[in-house]
Parts: sequence; structure tokens; C-alpha cells
Amino acid sequence: MSAPTPANPQTPSKSKAKKSKDKEKDRERKEKTQLPGERLKIVVRRLPPNLPEEIFWQSVSDWVTDDSVSWKAYYPGKPKKRANKENIPSRAYIAFKTPDQVSVFGRDYDGHKFVDKAGNESYAIVEYAPYQKVPGEKKKPDSRQATIEKDEDYISFIESLNASAATEPLSIETLSAFVTLPTFSSF
Repeated sequence: MSAPTPANPQTPSKSKAKKSKDKEKDRERKEKTQLPGERLKIVVRRLPPNLPEEIFWQSVSDWVTDDSVSWKAYYPGKPKKRANKENIPSRAYIAFKTPDQVSVFGRDYDGHKFVDKAGNESYAIVEYAPYQKVPGEKKKPDSRQATIEKDEDYISFIESLNASAATEPLSIETLSAFVTLPTFSSF
């Protein structure tokens, strides 16, 4: 059996230029999704649930400064309200600028002891954050914010409200005429 000869010399597969573009796109996509080699964001777990944010930041002030940190966040926990429930501990995320600062903070602060008024002890645990990305800067405010006083529809609506408030209320005779109108309920 002989191989059929194609009538059209073009093959049904993609052209070489198209394949190389696809490979480039795949390579770029992989580079974007891969995490950078340096892990700079850490999480401090198992903080007391009733620990105020100010006290936590004071306790880490030796390591966490504006010069050493690019981003930080504190999430307060919740003390248990019922005896059969568990406390939800507080946690904090800190993104340092250099790996050396991360290692020094982890070495010095891991196991830091907190004691509350009732004598309960808790030990802080410092770990690398599982998600290493840091939120971006705040977006610009909405350009339409505080512009309703300039909107034509809003202005006409306010004028109609003021105009209806200025009219006198209906008289008793007019209201009684509305009440005594015949109804068409006998259909």
C-alpha cells in the first residue's frame, strides 16, 4: 500500500513560527507563576487571642522597623465564649526586605512567651508564610466619589422634593372625594 500524496503541500499542524510563539508564551507564563527564590514573608502564629495589636508591634519593635520591613499586617484572634469551644489565636504577617533579617527575627522571636492576666501562657511560632506574595498598593480613590451634588438628575430630584414639600396639603373635601369614588369590584 502506498502512502497518499497530499494535494495541498501545507501540513495540518501548526507552522514553525506559530509553535515558537506558543513556546515563548508558555515560558513567560511559567516565569510569572513561579515563586521567587527568596522567601521574605513570615507569619507569627499562636499569639494570644486577646493580645492588642499595639502590644504585639511593641514586642517586635527591635526587628520590625520601617527600614527593615516592606509590609506588615496583624489579625486579632477571638477568645472562646463557651467552654466547649476553642480560642482562635491572633496572627501577624511580616514581609522583610532581606533574607538575613528574616533569619535573625525567626531565630530571636520564635518561642517568645506571652502571659495574660489569668496566667495562661502561649508561645509564638515564627514560620515562612505559605503564600509569599504581598498585597499591592492601595488603588486610587473612585473619581465619582463626592460628585452627586453636581449630578443633574440628583439636582432635579431634590428640586422636586422641595417643590412638593412647599405645596399645601389637600383639603378634607378633596380627600373625601377620593374616598367616595365608585369601585369596580362587581366584575
